Amino acid sequence: MPSRRAFAAGAASAGLAGISGCLWRTGLFRDTPTVYVNNYDDVDHEVALSVVAADGAEAYRDTISMPADTRYERDGPTLTVGRYTVTGTLDGDLVDEYRMAPLDTPVWGTRLPDLILEVDGELGRFAVLGSGGTP
Repeated sequence: MPSRRAFAAGAASAGLAGISGCLWRTGLFRDTPTVYVNNYDDVDHEVALSVVAADGAEAYRDTISMPADTRYERDGPTLTVGRYTVTGTLDGDLVDEYRMAPLDTPVWGTRLPDLILEVDGELGRFAVLGSGGTP
C-alpha cells in the first residue's frame, strides 16, 4: 500500500498535468506554422496572405510574388495557439478563406496547422488550406 506522501505526490502531479493541458488549449502557448505557396500555373502570380485573430486583430500580413510553376516554403507567423481566419488573395481580386483552429496531435500536443496556398491546384483556380490533420 502506498504511503500518504507517495499518494499526495502522485495526486499533485496528475493535477499539474491536467492544468498544463488546459493552459495549452486556452492559447497561452505559441506556435509557428509553415506557409507553403504552390503555383502550378504557367504564369507568374502575386499571392497576398493575412491572418486575423478571433477578436479581429490582424496577426500577420505578407505578399509573395510567385514565379510560374514553382513551390515556395517559409516560416509563417508566430501565433498564440487559438482560432484565426486566414485570407488569401490572388492577383488582387480572387479571394479564398480558411478558418484555422488548433490541432491535437498525440506526440506534440496542441499546435496550429501549416498553411497552404495553391494556384491552379486540384481544388480549383485558388485555394487556401490547412494541413496536419483535422481540427
